[in-house]
Amino acid sequence: MSNDTSVPVGDVDPESGELTERDVAQIREALQAEEPTTRQDGARTCKLVVQEDPGALQPLLDDLVALLEDDSVSVAQQAGTVLLSFATAHPGELTDDVSEIVTLATHEVNAVTLIGAQLLSKVVVEQPAAAASEVDRLLPLLRDHPGSFEPSDGVDMVDNPDTRQTVVAHEQQEHGMQLQAQGTVANVLVAVADVEPAAFTDHVDELVALVDHDDPAIAGLAVEMLTEVGEAHPDAIAPAYDQFVDALDHDDQRVYVRAVRALGVLGDDRAVEPLRDLADSTDDEDVSELVEDTATFLENQ
Repeated sequence: MSNDTSVPVGDVDPESGELTERDVAQIREALQAEEPTTRQDGARTCKLVVQEDPGALQPLLDDLVALLEDDSVSVAQQAGTVLLSFATAHPGELTDDVSEIVTLATHEVNAVTLIGAQLLSKVVVEQPAAAASEVDRLLPLLRDHPGSFEPSDGVDMVDNPDTRQTVVAHEQQEHGMQLQAQGTVANVLVAVADVEPAAFTDHVDELVALVDHDDPAIAGLAVEMLTEVGEAHPDAIAPAYDQFVDALDHDDQRVYVRAVRALGVLGDDRAVEPLRDLADSTDDEDVSELVEDTATFLENQ
């Protein structure tokens, strides 16, 4: 979507490894320009700078963050790419800018969404509580996209086999970016739930619905989020009992093992029998032991 062939703005020399006050002023002028192409040139210059020395971008961080909400898709994407490189080297520097980063992560273009999700992950890795206020904006990213790929209806209308294959390949790529962004956001939300479970108490129904997600990775992480909430607020996850029990029959171990732990946290002794059924049917000794221990715990509490 973006083209990185332009030269740096003004007489900036990105390879010098440092930015003079004049350099910063020239780049800032480009980043704040009225023309999207000029803003994009400014962001591309920042990309060259960050490759040499991420720290040199410190004076321009606010300008780049502002571009995450730019009307131009290319500008927002380029700014996100630059900040992703910066955050990789300085993960704690952008925690005050989570709102703008979430805006990028909720973009309608999948490639931009993925960059936003990756940037969010880098920024909150050491301070997940910084994203607690954004739970209501992030959860729809997991809910609104199907986990399994299906070509669009329009593919059948393409007569040329090569063209049809190209269209399907593009749709698969788009779908892959959706799934990668979903998985990244889900892991961020698990980290948030671990430190700020109260941020999810008003979203239990949404998490319960995600337990039935087509993608077992998302389903398993939804169970994990509910478990984290339940550790602090057991009554809050009571509506999830049926989904936890149903998840014991899931084909993917990432889901049913997490469901075992969730039932232990929930503390509902109705789960003893379905847990024992799982313990008797699994061939995995470690899983069987975990399930049996959980059933015994519920039985004796």
